[in-house]
Amino acid sequence: SPYRYITETPGGITPPRWAGIVHKMPDFLRWDFGSNTVFQWLISAAILFVVLLVPRLAGVLVRDRSRRWFVQAVLLGVLSLYAARVAIDQTGLSGSGATGLTLVFMALHYGAIIACILIIGEWIGNWLSDMQTRSDKTFDTSIIHLVTRILSAMAALAVVIYAISAAGVPVYGIIAGFGVGGLAVALAAKPTLENILAGVILFLDGSIKVGDTIDSSPLTGTIED
Repeated sequence: SPYRYITETPGGITPPRWAGIVHKMPDFLRWDFGSNTVFQWLISAAILFVVLLVPRLAGVLVRDRSRRWFVQAVLLGVLSLYAARVAIDQTGLSGSGATGLTLVFMALHYGAIIACILIIGEWIGNWLSDMQTRSDKTFDTSIIHLVTRILSAMAALAVVIYAISAAGVPVYGIIAGFGVGGLAVALAAKPTLENILAGVILFLDGSIKVGDTIDSSPLTGTIED
């Protein structure tokens, strides 16, 4: 029937004559599962596997860890951007299957963007620290790292909010809920937050810095970061 032809045959990318190949498949590959056939799910899983495998293989060629992560994140972001459309058009995936697959590739895409932002922020922090070290000015390079990490984390949070909004989730209600929940957590974890704030104040005050040895018996250690 026309309905079975549309739902069980490949999408618009493949030639119409290939529909005959689908109908020559074993019957179990055309069983209906979740409003889609088994072979449609298998092809979609294969596309997802390729999207995850290609960045992994590309990372083997890069020795530096940060550059390897950046290359893998870029490849994952680019591939996942088009993979959902290709999978849906190629296999004719529809209904909840198409929605779920789109959400999976959206999560991979925006996750890769967040990884790129954090890596670039770390690179900028290292570059500014090197520039500061070469100059004659006396300035703690750890403050540069702290500022760049805070800015990159804020940019990553903005991407998360945008991704959640793009997925159709009411972001403003969630943010308001986090505000109330954050107040409750702040009251419950007051001693811990006081210690964190005291550490930040010590850091900004310059009384301790990277390289100093701290002796607080029975614990002794050197500040590394």
